[in-house]
Amino acid sequence: MFQAISQACYSGPVLKCIETESVTLSMTSSISPGVFRLEDMDEEIYLVLPVRIAS
Repeated sequence: MFQAISQACYSGPVLKCIETESVTLSMTSSISPGVFRLEDMDEEIYLVLPVRIAS
């Protein structure tokens, strides 16, 4: 659960930069990179890359 929440925290700045109404987010797991694709621009993608921090 924590991993999915932290991914959402990093997604906010990406969504603020995107001006289109429809965005698709693709992920294979909660710790994998998130890929944002814009509905009307296939050549443009945004990546959110997770960073693991050892405690």
